[in-house]
Amino acid sequence: MQGVVAAGSTVTAEAGTTILERGGNAADAAVAACFASSAGEPTLASLAGGGILIYRQADTGETTVCDFFSDVPRQLPADMGDVDFFHVDLDFGPVTQRFYIGRGTAGVPGTV
Repeated sequence: MQGVVAAGSTVTAEAGTTILERGGNAADAAVAACFASSAGEPTLASLAGGGILIYRQADTGETTVCDFFSDVPRQLPADMGDVDFFHVDLDFGPVTQRFYIGRGTAGVPGTV
C-alpha cells in the first residue's frame, strides 16, 4: 500500500485505509471514506450532503474537479409562502460554527 488518508474521524480514515490496503487507488479510498464519514462524522457529513473533489491522475498529471454540492431550487412556488431560513450556532469546544437550517436550506443531495 502506498498512500495517506486524512479524515475527521477514525472510522472515516480506516475505511479509506482499508481500501488502499486491499489494492484500491486513491479514488476508491476517497469514495469509501466519503460513505463512511456518514457514520464517523454524522453532524458534519451525510449521504444527503455535497462537496467538491479535486483529483489528479498519477500517470498523466491531469486534474479533474468534481462538484457534487447540493442543488437548490432557483425559485419557490408562490403557494409556499415565506422561506423558512435561519441560523444556529453549534459549539464544538474550541470553535463555534454557524449552520443554516429550515425549509430554505433544503436541497437535492449530491454526495451519492
